Amino acid sequence: MKNKTSILLNASRRSLKAGGYAAGFVVTGTEKVRCGFGNGDCLLFDFKHDTFAVADGSERHPRGSRELLERFGEELAEGDGAPVVDELQEYIRKIYKQQKYNSKTTFSCISFVKEQDEIHAAVANGGDSIVLILDMNERKRRFKTAADMNFAGRSITEAAVNLIRIDQDRDRIILATDGFADYIRQVFGAESPEKFGLLYDESPERVVEILTDSLEGLQDKIEYDDIGIIIIDPGKKNLGFPVSILTGGTSSVEENRFSGPGAEEVPDRWLKESDWFENQEIIEKAGIGISWSVCKGKGFSGSKNSD
Repeated sequence: MKNKTSILLNASRRSLKAGGYAAGFVVTGTEKVRCGFGNGDCLLFDFKHDTFAVADGSERHPRGSRELLERFGEELAEGDGAPVVDELQEYIRKIYKQQKYNSKTTFSCISFVKEQDEIHAAVANGGDSIVLILDMNERKRRFKTAADMNFAGRSITEAAVNLIRIDQDRDRIILATDGFADYIRQVFGAESPEKFGLLYDESPERVVEILTDSLEGLQDKIEYDDIGIIIIDPGKKNLGFPVSILTGGTSSVEENRFSGPGAEEVPDRWLKESDWFENQEIIEKAGIGISWSVCKGKGFSGSKNSD
């Protein structure tokens, strides 16, 4: 029997790797670090419900993105598997309706669903974050969401769900905030995410490793915004853990605890599931919340507002 892939967390890099299936990370922008602000980029990896999301909150209320994705995770937990399209649309309608005006945030998500024995991606996007589908064989973009004004907290209508058939053997999905495109343009000279060669040449986990390595020593050389990205190869799914993980969307107080002048250094090492409990303090210090039960009424660890 084939062994199940482990999910690895790195608190220092605020990163996640799930074998060749999925990977992602968030990083705080240079000015945010310098001025002691929070990180508005937030990522949701819901492995039980085959659903992933990114949100980019405002500088004024960076936790708005986390609040939105926490509620999204709670809605997903109502079901046993990936939501059907109508369910997903209703979940999004609810979380948009509950989002406060001052907590403006983008919202982009993808959920993998079966339709007539074919795998489809149910995609929703509001604001200027993106969902991108790449054809790995042809090395070109197959689908990309367009920026709009449907920000959660400001729009009277929620982001609409669209169904797109995918080829598990050749498609790769990217979810990213606008800071990602700006960063790869400055550092790697990529005109846009779909023209960034690294996304075609390496596995999701290697892309994350290379990108987080590239950040070393750049803080005083270039200016970049918060960065949040999730990379998924849907055909590589091989997980046995019903876990949901949230990272980012942190307040200024939480950011200072993680990287401020008085913060203790967080070790740069990858932790497998069996190591999470004994390292819970440093995982939560990095703004990473874990929901093992992924069921109704159970929230994420490390999700208290510290403002």
